[in-house]
Amino acid sequence: MRVVFLTFWGQTIMSMESHGEHEAFDQWLDSVGLKGNPFRDYSARGDIDLTTYFVGLPQLSLRELLEDPQPWVIFGERGSGKTSLRMMVADHCYPHDRDSSVFCIGCGSSELGKVLWEASDGSLASTHWIEALAGMARQMIPKGQDKESEYISPFSAGREIFLAYAWEDRPFADELAEAFQAHNIPVWYDRNIHRGQDWIREVERHIKGACAIVVVLSRQSLSSEWIEREVLFAIMHEIPVIPYLLEKVDLPLWAMGSQLAQNKQDLIASLKRFIRPRKLQDRESLSALVSMAKSAGFQRMLCLIDEVDEVPQLQERPGAIIQVVTSLMSLERHKVPGIAFRYFLPVSLRTALLRQRDIRLDRYRVEYLRWRPSDLKRLIRQRLIAFSKSRTSPYGSLGQLCSPANGFAARIDDDLTKQAEGNPRAVVYLADRLLRLHCRSNDASRLIQPSTWEEVKEEWTQQGRDRLLGPLPYGFRLLWDRVFFRDQEIVLSSKYNALLRHLVKARGRTCSVAELAQVGWPEADPAYVNSRMVGETMRRLRKMLEGWGVPRDCIETVRARGYRLRSFPDCQKKGDRSSTN
Repeated sequence: MRVVFLTFWGQTIMSMESHGEHEAFDQWLDSVGLKGNPFRDYSARGDIDLTTYFVGLPQLSLRELLEDPQPWVIFGERGSGKTSLRMMVADHCYPHDRDSSVFCIGCGSSELGKVLWEASDGSLASTHWIEALAGMARQMIPKGQDKESEYISPFSAGREIFLAYAWEDRPFADELAEAFQAHNIPVWYDRNIHRGQDWIREVERHIKGACAIVVVLSRQSLSSEWIEREVLFAIMHEIPVIPYLLEKVDLPLWAMGSQLAQNKQDLIASLKRFIRPRKLQDRESLSALVSMAKSAGFQRMLCLIDEVDEVPQLQERPGAIIQVVTSLMSLERHKVPGIAFRYFLPVSLRTALLRQRDIRLDRYRVEYLRWRPSDLKRLIRQRLIAFSKSRTSPYGSLGQLCSPANGFAARIDDDLTKQAEGNPRAVVYLADRLLRLHCRSNDASRLIQPSTWEEVKEEWTQQGRDRLLGPLPYGFRLLWDRVFFRDQEIVLSSKYNALLRHLVKARGRTCSVAELAQVGWPEADPAYVNSRMVGETMRRLRKMLEGWGVPRDCIETVRARGYRLRSFPDCQKKGDRSSTN
């Protein structure tokens, strides 16, 4: 028995596949001329082959995403390709592309979660994000390339620690400097002196400007005349001197009576007494961050924010997600040249963001991940081409693997994309299931039969769809801008269609009056659309839906909150109509 882990939407689904089934599947793939399963990966995260079959959308040019200095917000449904697009943008930047002049920092669920954990006091602000971006940048820039600029921490005092040590202790001095920087303690030592600078004058200038001098005491440093001069110069200018005992030695006269630090933790605790936080403006810190990247030879920076709804601390907490996104997007107010932000967000956040006073979406380039049937069929084609053994005549359609009986081969791509409701992740899932179910036995024929597709659709309806995309209210199905109830299309005017589609996509979540007003009257002044107008529209929508066989009380009024679409089994229960208009 073989365990197969299928990961999507932050969840790992385990399925059991017998060794025989696995071998039969591999043998069938090989026999039809495929190097592997083209539809193995449902999620972009961890997909090592993504760049070979990525399909872009016409309105989302990778070149513009890389070069446009304007901030972007890209909204998408679950499984619509937000992370795929983010990963492709990152693939064209440093450090993925070592020759790129664009330095890219990506923030996914793990990075966002770390920032939230560090801001455990709840005072999450833009400063925390700047510090997090700087920390990631320091790790990615090759050592020795950031020659001209040091990043200024928003929490630093603007005055540094001067580190004095013997040349033989250089490895330990480097280690100590890294520890200081990790605790937002600015440090200077002679490694920062560049070719052509006056060495003595630089040392004098930095000792005078230091808030303290740390002296690494060892047998080598005790015999160093230069360290003694640096210490006396610091004492003369009333700069505190903190001895750090690297090894057991006799203390020099100047260290008598001083509080010795014998480990890094004690030393850092002592230094924080000398650091008087002068909180820098966020713009100043962002500018320093850009300077750090430019000093390493990069022309500009790109920050990619994704997976905000997949952070464990934010699960089922929409208000907290909005707070995180708002604090992130507040960085845009500083408009620092040389750095641009791209936010890949769930479309469910759009209405809430429109209500935020600090966020002006009209100042962003806003795009939506909307997949047409032709885009989804290109996705199938690209994956098949990438996994075809033949370079001269690769597969371009699932129909080439299917029986032509009753037109099955000719229509399978259209049927599959229709079943997927415009969702690329669903397309990949359905295609994968089609191939796997066909190969359950060792004697699988070369061509997939129509009966297998019927099994896939049944499985999709029973469990696959809800597991992959989340459950829709019972009986409803979406196909791009169209809404179906029990396989019958509901045809309404544009306003009522938009409202119904929004309620269906909310999957039982309560939609506020303001949210529905934005959907039904997108061009109207928000003050014009009041709760009474929305309520009357909902009453009319209920009446229209009755003509299509939808129970009248499926649209529920949630008092003081808004409206939601109830699941069919919950509708028309006796004595349960009190909350419905």
